[in-house]
Amino acid sequence: MALTKNLHRLITAVTLGGILEWYEIFLYIYWAPQISELFFAKSYGNVAIIDTLLVFAFGFLARPIGGLFFGYIGDRFGRRLSFIISIVCCTLPTLVVAFIPSYASWGIASQLILSITRFLQGIPAGAELPGAMCFLSESAPKKDKYFITSFAFIGAQIGGILGILECVLFEHFMSTDNLLSYGWRLSFALGGLLGLLGFYLRKNLNETPEFSSLEKNDHILKKPVYEAFIHYKKPMFMGFLISIFEVVA
Repeated sequence: MALTKNLHRLITAVTLGGILEWYEIFLYIYWAPQISELFFAKSYGNVAIIDTLLVFAFGFLARPIGGLFFGYIGDRFGRRLSFIISIVCCTLPTLVVAFIPSYASWGIASQLILSITRFLQGIPAGAELPGAMCFLSESAPKKDKYFITSFAFIGAQIGGILGILECVLFEHFMSTDNLLSYGWRLSFALGGLLGLLGFYLRKNLNETPEFSSLEKNDHILKKPVYEAFIHYKKPMFMGFLISIFEVVA
Protein backbone atom coordinates (compact mmCIF):
# COMPACT_ATOMS: atom_id res chain seq x y z
CA MET A 1 0.00 0.00 0.00
CA ALA A 2 1.14 3.59 -0.62
CA LEU A 3 1.44 5.76 2.48
CA THR A 4 0.41 9.40 2.29
CA LYS A 5 2.76 12.18 3.38
CA ASN A 6 0.71 12.72 6.55
CA LEU A 7 0.92 9.03 7.46
CA HIS A 8 4.68 9.08 6.89
CA ARG A 9 4.99 12.03 9.27
CA LEU A 10 2.71 10.40 11.83
CA ILE A 11 4.58 7.08 11.78
CA THR A 12 7.95 8.83 12.10
CA ALA A 13 6.84 11.00 15.02
CA VAL A 14 5.16 8.16 16.88
CA THR A 15 7.85 5.51 16.40
CA LEU A 16 10.78 7.79 17.32
CA GLY A 17 9.98 7.22 20.99
CA GLY A 18 10.25 3.45 20.53
CA ILE A 19 13.46 3.90 18.58
CA LEU A 20 14.95 6.00 21.40
CA GLU A 21 13.74 3.54 24.07
CA TRP A 22 15.41 0.48 22.55
CA TYR A 23 18.40 2.42 21.25
CA GLU A 24 19.12 3.49 24.83
CA ILE A 25 18.57 -0.03 26.20
CA PHE A 26 21.11 -1.54 23.80
CA LEU A 27 23.57 1.28 24.47
CA TYR A 28 23.52 0.58 28.20
CA ILE A 29 24.01 -3.16 27.73
CA TYR A 30 26.77 -2.73 25.13
CA TRP A 31 28.65 -0.15 27.16
CA ALA A 32 28.13 -2.01 30.46
CA PRO A 33 31.88 -2.83 30.79
CA GLN A 34 32.79 0.85 30.47
CA ILE A 35 30.00 1.92 32.83
CA SER A 36 31.00 -0.70 35.41
CA GLU A 37 34.64 0.42 35.32
CA LEU A 38 33.75 4.09 35.78
CA PHE A 39 30.96 3.79 38.34
CA PHE A 40 31.39 0.53 40.26
CA ALA A 41 34.84 -1.02 39.86
CA LYS A 42 36.60 1.09 42.50
CA SER A 43 33.98 0.37 45.15
CA TYR A 44 32.92 -3.20 44.46
CA GLY A 45 35.79 -4.82 42.58
CA ASN A 46 34.95 -8.04 40.72
CA VAL A 47 31.17 -7.70 41.06
CA ALA A 48 31.13 -4.33 39.26
CA ILE A 49 29.49 -5.71 36.10
CA ILE A 50 26.76 -7.37 38.19
CA ASP A 51 25.97 -4.09 39.92
CA THR A 52 25.90 -2.35 36.53
CA LEU A 53 23.33 -4.84 35.25
CA LEU A 54 21.31 -4.54 38.47
CA VAL A 55 21.00 -0.82 37.76
CA PHE A 56 19.80 -1.77 34.27
CA ALA A 57 17.16 -4.07 35.79
CA PHE A 58 16.17 -1.30 38.19
CA GLY A 59 14.87 0.67 35.20
CA PHE A 60 12.50 -2.14 34.25
CA LEU A 61 10.86 -2.01 37.69
CA ALA A 62 9.63 1.48 36.81
CA ARG A 63 7.86 0.42 33.63
CA PRO A 64 4.52 -0.63 35.20
CA ILE A 65 4.44 2.74 36.97
CA GLY A 66 4.92 4.46 33.62
CA GLY A 67 2.24 2.37 31.96
CA LEU A 68 -0.29 3.34 34.62
CA PHE A 69 0.70 7.00 34.78
CA PHE A 70 0.92 7.74 31.08
CA GLY A 71 -2.01 5.46 30.34
CA TYR A 72 -4.08 7.58 32.70
CA ILE A 73 -2.92 10.81 31.04
CA GLY A 74 -3.65 9.41 27.58
CA ASP A 75 -7.13 8.18 28.50
CA ARG A 76 -8.03 11.24 30.52
CA PHE A 77 -6.41 14.18 28.73
CA GLY A 78 -5.45 12.90 25.29
CA ARG A 79 -2.98 10.68 23.47
CA ARG A 80 -1.05 13.67 22.12
CA LEU A 81 -0.35 15.17 25.55
CA SER A 82 0.77 11.81 26.93
CA PHE A 83 3.06 11.31 23.97
CA ILE A 84 4.69 14.74 24.25
CA ILE A 85 5.35 14.34 27.99
CA SER A 86 6.69 10.80 27.59
CA ILE A 87 9.24 11.72 24.90
CA VAL A 88 10.54 14.56 27.08
CA CYS A 89 10.78 12.24 30.08
CA CYS A 90 12.64 9.66 27.96
CA THR A 91 15.05 12.20 26.52
CA LEU A 92 16.20 14.03 29.66
CA PRO A 93 17.51 10.94 31.57
CA THR A 94 19.31 9.76 28.42
CA LEU A 95 21.10 13.11 28.23
CA VAL A 96 21.89 13.09 31.95
CA VAL A 97 23.63 9.70 31.70
CA ALA A 98 26.05 11.22 29.18
CA PHE A 99 27.26 13.77 31.75
CA ILE A 100 27.25 11.95 35.11
CA PRO A 101 30.70 12.26 36.76
CA SER A 102 32.46 8.98 37.50
CA TYR A 103 32.86 7.33 40.91
CA ALA A 104 36.39 8.69 41.11
CA SER A 105 34.97 12.24 41.00
CA TRP A 106 31.74 12.02 42.96
CA GLY A 107 31.93 8.74 44.83
CA ILE A 108 28.69 6.99 45.76
CA ALA A 109 26.69 10.03 44.59
CA SER A 110 27.52 9.10 40.98
CA GLN A 111 26.14 5.60 41.54
CA LEU A 112 22.95 6.98 43.08
CA ILE A 113 22.44 9.43 40.21
CA LEU A 114 22.96 6.66 37.64
CA SER A 115 20.45 4.41 39.44
CA ILE A 116 17.85 7.17 39.79
CA THR A 117 18.34 8.18 36.18
CA ARG A 118 17.79 4.61 34.99
CA PHE A 119 14.63 4.37 37.11
CA LEU A 120 13.28 7.68 35.77
CA GLN A 121 14.06 6.63 32.20
CA GLY A 122 12.09 3.42 32.74
CA ILE A 123 8.88 5.27 33.67
CA PRO A 124 8.11 6.82 30.26
CA ALA A 125 9.68 3.83 28.48
CA GLY A 126 6.94 1.65 29.99
CA ALA A 127 4.36 3.64 28.05
CA GLU A 128 6.09 4.16 24.71
CA LEU A 129 5.28 0.92 22.87
CA PRO A 130 1.65 0.56 24.01
CA GLY A 131 1.18 4.29 23.54
CA ALA A 132 2.54 4.10 20.01
CA MET A 133 0.24 1.18 19.19
CA CYS A 134 -2.74 3.10 20.52
CA PHE A 135 -1.88 6.32 18.67
CA LEU A 136 -1.26 4.58 15.35
CA SER A 137 -4.34 2.38 15.62
CA GLU A 138 -6.61 5.32 16.39
CA SER A 139 -5.11 7.48 13.62
CA ALA A 140 -4.86 4.98 10.75
CA PRO A 141 -7.52 4.44 8.06
CA LYS A 142 -9.69 1.45 8.96
CA LYS A 143 -8.51 -0.70 6.05
CA ASP A 144 -4.83 -0.16 6.95
CA LYS A 145 -5.17 -0.16 10.75
CA TYR A 146 -3.19 -3.33 11.48
CA PHE A 147 -0.44 -2.56 8.99
CA ILE A 148 0.06 0.97 10.30
CA THR A 149 -0.01 -0.17 13.94
CA SER A 150 2.76 -2.69 13.24
CA PHE A 151 5.19 0.20 12.77
CA ALA A 152 5.26 0.58 16.56
CA PHE A 153 7.16 -2.71 16.74
CA ILE A 154 9.30 -1.85 13.72
CA GLY A 155 10.44 1.31 15.52
CA ALA A 156 11.59 -0.74 18.51
CA GLN A 157 13.64 -3.03 16.26
CA ILE A 158 15.18 -0.08 14.43
CA GLY A 159 16.24 1.40 17.77
CA GLY A 160 18.01 -1.80 18.81
CA ILE A 161 19.78 -2.19 15.46
CA LEU A 162 20.77 1.49 15.42
CA GLY A 163 22.24 1.26 18.92
CA ILE A 164 24.30 -1.84 18.14
CA LEU A 165 25.61 -0.48 14.83
CA GLU A 166 26.66 2.77 16.48
CA CYS A 167 28.50 0.95 19.26
CA VAL A 168 30.30 -1.31 16.75
CA LEU A 169 31.40 1.72 14.71
CA PHE A 170 32.61 3.53 17.83
CA GLU A 171 34.64 0.47 18.85
CA HIS A 172 36.13 0.21 15.38
CA PHE A 173 37.21 3.85 15.07
CA MET A 174 38.00 4.76 18.70
CA SER A 175 40.75 3.57 20.98
CA THR A 176 39.92 1.78 24.22
CA ASP A 177 40.94 4.84 26.24
CA ASN A 178 38.76 7.17 24.16
CA LEU A 179 35.78 4.85 24.49
CA LEU A 180 36.18 4.84 28.25
CA SER A 181 36.77 8.59 28.40
CA TYR A 182 34.02 9.97 26.18
CA GLY A 183 32.96 7.50 23.46
CA TRP A 184 30.19 5.75 25.41
CA ARG A 185 28.96 9.13 26.69
CA LEU A 186 28.73 10.44 23.14
CA SER A 187 26.32 7.59 22.35
CA PHE A 188 23.90 8.72 25.04
CA ALA A 189 24.26 12.36 23.99
CA LEU A 190 23.29 11.39 20.43
CA GLY A 191 20.29 9.56 21.90
CA GLY A 192 19.26 12.80 23.56
CA LEU A 193 19.37 14.58 20.21
CA LEU A 194 17.20 11.82 18.76
CA GLY A 195 14.70 12.45 21.54
CA LEU A 196 14.66 16.19 20.85
CA LEU A 197 13.80 15.42 17.22
CA GLY A 198 10.98 13.20 18.45
CA PHE A 199 9.65 16.01 20.64
CA TYR A 200 9.72 18.45 17.73
CA LEU A 201 7.74 16.08 15.53
CA ARG A 202 5.26 15.07 18.23
CA LYS A 203 4.34 18.58 19.29
CA ASN A 204 3.00 19.14 15.78
CA LEU A 205 0.78 16.04 15.84
CA ASN A 206 -2.99 16.31 15.98
CA GLU A 207 -5.03 14.40 18.51
CA THR A 208 -6.21 10.98 17.30
CA PRO A 209 -9.65 11.02 15.60
CA GLU A 210 -11.03 8.40 18.01
CA PHE A 211 -10.06 10.32 21.13
CA SER A 212 -11.33 13.56 19.61
CA SER A 213 -14.67 11.85 19.01
CA LEU A 214 -14.82 10.63 22.62
CA GLU A 215 -14.01 14.12 23.85
CA LYS A 216 -16.59 15.73 21.58
CA ASN A 217 -19.33 13.37 22.79
CA ASP A 218 -18.29 13.70 26.44
CA HIS A 219 -17.39 9.99 26.71
CA ILE A 220 -14.02 10.48 28.41
CA LEU A 221 -13.66 8.19 31.43
CA LYS A 222 -13.02 10.00 34.71
CA LYS A 223 -11.22 7.01 36.29
CA PRO A 224 -9.68 5.05 33.40
CA VAL A 225 -7.22 3.04 35.52
CA TYR A 226 -10.00 2.00 37.90
CA GLU A 227 -12.23 1.04 34.96
CA ALA A 228 -9.43 -1.04 33.43
CA PHE A 229 -8.82 -3.06 36.60
CA ILE A 230 -12.54 -3.54 37.26
CA HIS A 231 -13.77 -4.44 33.79
CA TYR A 232 -10.70 -5.71 31.94
CA LYS A 233 -8.89 -7.88 34.49
CA LYS A 234 -8.87 -11.01 32.32
CA PRO A 235 -7.50 -9.43 29.11
CA MET A 236 -4.88 -7.56 31.14
CA PHE A 237 -3.79 -10.77 32.86
CA MET A 238 -3.67 -12.64 29.55
CA GLY A 239 -1.57 -9.87 28.04
CA PHE A 240 0.77 -10.07 31.01
CA LEU A 241 1.21 -13.84 30.60
CA ILE A 242 1.85 -13.56 26.86
CA SER A 243 4.39 -10.73 27.11
CA ILE A 244 6.31 -11.83 30.20
CA PHE A 245 8.27 -14.54 28.37
CA GLU A 246 9.75 -12.12 25.85
CA VAL A 247 10.50 -9.44 28.42
CA VAL A 248 12.17 -11.79 30.92
CA ALA A 249 14.29 -13.31 28.12
